[in-house]
Amino acid sequence: MSITKVVTQGVDVSISWKEDFPIESENNGSTPRVYLGGHIVKDSQDGKVLIAAGSTRGMGFGYGDAEGDDEDGYISVLDPETGQVQNQRRIGSDQDDVIMGICDDPEDVHSFYVVGGTRGVMGAEGSDLEIKDGSMQAWISKMNVKTLEAQWTVQWGAQSNDPESEAYASDCIASKGGVYVAGSVLFGGRMVYGSKLLNSKGGNDIWVARLEDQGAKYDVSWMEQLGTAGDESLARYGSIVATRDGAAIAYGYTTGPMFRDRKVDPDISDIFVMRLDRHEFVPPKPAPPRPAPSNPTAAPQVQKEKNGSFGKTLGILIVIVLLLAFSYCIISRKNQERKLEAQKTGIFFYLQKFDVEDVDLRKSPPGGWHGTYLNKLAYGVGAHDSADTGDVSSFESSPLTTPSTVSRNSLFSDSASSPTYGETSNTREII
Repeated sequence: MSITKVVTQGVDVSISWKEDFPIESENNGSTPRVYLGGHIVKDSQDGKVLIAAGSTRGMGFGYGDAEGDDEDGYISVLDPETGQVQNQRRIGSDQDDVIMGICDDPEDVHSFYVVGGTRGVMGAEGSDLEIKDGSMQAWISKMNVKTLEAQWTVQWGAQSNDPESEAYASDCIASKGGVYVAGSVLFGGRMVYGSKLLNSKGGNDIWVARLEDQGAKYDVSWMEQLGTAGDESLARYGSIVATRDGAAIAYGYTTGPMFRDRKVDPDISDIFVMRLDRHEFVPPKPAPPRPAPSNPTAAPQVQKEKNGSFGKTLGILIVIVLLLAFSYCIISRKNQERKLEAQKTGIFFYLQKFDVEDVDLRKSPPGGWHGTYLNKLAYGVGAHDSADTGDVSSFESSPLTTPSTVSRNSLFSDSASSPTYGETSNTREII
């Protein structure tokens, strides 16, 4: 067993202390297992204490002194601030005994409760009918915090045609001067409460009892077994809580029709939650089905809600279509621009074969491309012509070709009225 105290401050987590309680190895080299049934932090007369309880057949510090090689319960009392062991005790009979749960009594600084199962005799028999020897029986003990002695103990067994049938207690909760205890009975067993044999519908069932604590003694108010033809089990690590008015809430799972109409299916389980009265057992009933709406305007309201939902859906679809159309236009325009740029690059590459570089190309509205001479080429002289290019002023002072002669210094044109090659000395047409 290992116990660690973790301290949290906001998002920071730190370990305050950690205590390990190893089990001694046996002669054959094996190490017995340790089962931790639970723990509580108790406000005792000497201050806060941490009480851990469980079972083992091994020996070691923190588990008390063992008197045999059978399974026994153990109780360890620790200082919650330091983790140091203040007290320890081994409890059990001459047969196998287990502690499966522990609960505090907040109204009594001297006491707490432990529950479990035994194949021997832990205390007073709560069953007047004969119980098979060696079968597991449920028990609960009220313990003294300081001495770890039992103030009272009661145990209940089960009868069954199945030799494997067993009963045990797994959880408890103190409330309003008493304590609720809950457990399981297996393989079609029937719990024995005094001289009363409780009912079973087969499979594994759960049982719950209410005890009034009278100090050195107890009084059982009621006990009941609940189940179906399927299997029922209490929730692990806590299956019963108390309400402010002294009632109890128990919860677990079932594979049968416990509180709803269904077939028994071992592969499909339901969660159940039920409230148990303090003074007497009242069988829980399934919640009634919700009635149909009696308001005649309810149906049109539903239709109105459906229409509203349809309108929202249609609006969303329209927005999606518009966004897709807009995206398509943007993509098409980008593709067209890339296509035109590629054509323009191709024309420039073609003109370079004729040593023509100073040309501005633009898309012509009628279609095709419109070219305009730049720099010296606008005056009819290319970069590689034979004319003397040293005297640039003679060219710059010459009049430019007018639009009447060539359409805006057109390098080439798609219109039928454009001049053909050779009509003007500073104009070339590229076909």
